[in-house]
Amino acid sequence: MRRSFSLLVFSCCGFLALAICLPRTGHAQATDNLPAEALAIIGEGTAYSPLFGYQVFGTALAILLAAQARVEDVSALPVDRERTEFALDTVLQMRFRLGATFSSLQSLSPVLLQAAYEHDFLTGPLLGGPGDIDGIGLPYDQESTRQELRKAFFRLSWRNYLTLGGGMMTSHWGLGLIANDGAHGWEPGSARFADPLGGDRVLRGLLATGPHTGMNLVVSAFADRVEGDESLLSNDRAYQAGGAAMVQVADRLTGNGYELGAYGVVRWFDHPDGATTDARVLDLYGSVSRRLGFADLRLKAQAEAALIWGETDLGASVEYPTHDLLQMGGVLRIALDNGALGGVLDLLVASGDRNDSDGSQNGLKVDPNFEVGLFLFRHVLAAQSGRAPVTAADPELVGEPARDLDRLPTRGSPTNTLSIFPRLWWRPLDGLELYGGALFALSDVELSDPANSRFAGEVRNALDGDPGRFYGTELDLGVRFRGLLESVMLEAGLEGGVLLPGSALVDATGAAMDPVCGLRALLGIWL
Repeated sequence: MRRSFSLLVFSCCGFLALAICLPRTGHAQATDNLPAEALAIIGEGTAYSPLFGYQVFGTALAILLAAQARVEDVSALPVDRERTEFALDTVLQMRFRLGATFSSLQSLSPVLLQAAYEHDFLTGPLLGGPGDIDGIGLPYDQESTRQELRKAFFRLSWRNYLTLGGGMMTSHWGLGLIANDGAHGWEPGSARFADPLGGDRVLRGLLATGPHTGMNLVVSAFADRVEGDESLLSNDRAYQAGGAAMVQVADRLTGNGYELGAYGVVRWFDHPDGATTDARVLDLYGSVSRRLGFADLRLKAQAEAALIWGETDLGASVEYPTHDLLQMGGVLRIALDNGALGGVLDLLVASGDRNDSDGSQNGLKVDPNFEVGLFLFRHVLAAQSGRAPVTAADPELVGEPARDLDRLPTRGSPTNTLSIFPRLWWRPLDGLELYGGALFALSDVELSDPANSRFAGEVRNALDGDPGRFYGTELDLGVRFRGLLESVMLEAGLEGGVLLPGSALVDATGAAMDPVCGLRALLGIWL
């Protein structure tokens, strides 16, 4: 903690000294010519000019500083057959981020040099946490704050013919179902209950070409050492190679257009104790934007579908020394608005697995930064699955526990679900939005707890109930304000709601859990 704070102070002082010495030009002029990473640091689609934006010797430089805070509290909920309670101590989560981007603009024409740096010098919970309960991957189950390098890379382009790049960077594709950089949170008009943390980070070598033709075709290939994502646990090592292709057509006058793309990866894991995983991912993405001919309505539809297959030694047993991987999922998002009022509909599908001891692993874990509501996936299923490795490893109950129980927790990832999440938003004043929605969620297969199902000889959930397929209904409301004061952007938000559990979350008597409710407040500043 002290080391991270010292690094933050030292780096901020150095960048501020550089910023004071450099000649400044108009913010808009500098920002218009910056690479996309400058705005990705604070979020996609943000109309924002950094306070420290410069043009020097025909090049563009921007330095961005950000501080964000989240306070969250959720009511207690049962997590096992003994009705042990997960009671979250009120959490204060902080993040201090420093970023910088550089572009050579026309100074090296026909060559373009771009570089980006982004570092979270302090990120994680400062106060609060999961309380006095044993578990793995529980909500906010992190002992202390940490520092995290997100970007330190360069990109060198020769016209549109060839781009070479390398270094530490974040990874994102489509709507972020599988590859998610943690930089796509709430935006005006999104009505999303999202406050992403972390993100997928890779040490990458990149080769790309494009855009070509009237469809702006871009093709890329890459090789990575994976530095961090939701599937990488302590002592894991992972490498991947893959490629992507994307076409994008847009009419600047009408806003009409479409995108189509495909992303493929082959990934190799080396796990502790010599286990390995070989996985292949195919992820397709498409979007269509249209301005409708009445009431100044804008329509945007986006879809992403992913398939993962391969094999793994994780969870090996005498009967099944190797498991086949076959997981699939998809999301459809439809948004309609007139600039002051709008609606968004999300349909999510993620395959489930009712038996972790057979010869296949079918449960798709969507990236946890693809947030769906406030409580069901982020707290209830995360806490119950995080408790499962403890109950499944109790030697007084199960004798010899299964291997790799630390892989069971969802860690907040939406999984095993068929869900529909319609939402509405309203903008009564510039910068102020109110939004809300109802999440209706079913399980793809019966929700299964390893220990309880083993005892009963049939599927049982974490509360030892005979589970139905309906998770329940979650009602969420939120309000956010985002505004500019000079070149300082401020954002404040308050979100809350209640989950009304359904038949998938019943106990041994058939009674459903009590409702789960909570609040979170968010505050951010970017300059």
